[in-house]
Amino acid sequence: MALTDRVLLMSDTRALILTMTTYGTWLRGDRRGWIDQGIVMPPDPKIEKADRGGMKHPPFLFDRDQMLNVGETMGRALVERLEQVVLAVAVQRWHVHVVVDGACHPVGDIVKCAKDAVRYGLRPGRPIWGTGHDKRSVTYLPA
Repeated sequence: MALTDRVLLMSDTRALILTMTTYGTWLRGDRRGWIDQGIVMPPDPKIEKADRGGMKHPPFLFDRDQMLNVGETMGRALVERLEQVVLAVAVQRWHVHVVVDGACHPVGDIVKCAKDAVRYGLRPGRPIWGTGHDKRSVTYLPA
């Protein structure tokens, strides 16, 4: 059966790669492209300018000395609260990638747990996360 003919089931998902950006660092209309309902959209400076104008705070970046703590906090919360298998966490100043076992919990629950843990741990008194997240699936396809 060709890949294009195959329907991927949740049981085929081995891992999920989740990406969460910090507040104000990747707006709609961004020159790098942006995601709208799962579709990659082209840059649109007018939309980006409008979104930037609506921001109530400056963009949020993790301090370099916070990055390890952010990853540990996020990973610990997912394991302890959701019993989620965490395969990897990578924290950059303006975004986080988390790789988790793909079949345990709804993606929204995983993202909420991860974001809330960091928000609670840092308590910055302002938004630290952008809205939404990006999700990529790692699947198993038998030969």
